[in-house]
Amino acid sequence: MKRILLGILLCLGFITYSQERVAVATLWSGEEIELYDGSNSNGKAKWVSGISIKVYGPLGHDEGHLYYFSKSGTDEKVKVKEIEKVVIGENSIILRPFAIRGKQYRLMEIIAENENYYLANLSSGGLEYFYIADKEREVVEKQILHSTKKIKIGKGYCQGGRILSNLYRVD
Repeated sequence: MKRILLGILLCLGFITYSQERVAVATLWSGEEIELYDGSNSNGKAKWVSGISIKVYGPLGHDEGHLYYFSKSGTDEKVKVKEIEKVVIGENSIILRPFAIRGKQYRLMEIIAENENYYLANLSSGGLEYFYIADKEREVVEKQILHSTKKIKIGKGYCQGGRILSNLYRVD
């Protein structure tokens, strides 16, 4: 009876501590980093409340870093410029970094690609933009607004009636 109880407790301990791998980041150095769901972490990650972070489930990124959970449940980060690509799920979402201003890289979601170009999506300030980049990841067309959540009015954008900062009107 004690052995059965011990076996059950060990299984329960393993189940509550285990977590699911949600993505793999491949670095330019060839190293692969496995990114996990954080189900064994103590509370939320420090980066979840960041204002300019685009969140893909348990992953997030801003202008400089990709934030993720390690297998042990700690929240970690890696510089965007060190990343070649991030594959989320079973090849369902692919993120790649593109230089948008000189050496400033941003992770963007790949929407489509052909032999010469990438069509990528970037979230910025609550708006969604398309970017077109060549295979060397140089941006050839940038900030093509495609958000259906906000409507351009004059120099700003709106969604309903409230003003956000000096440029945006939002409900």
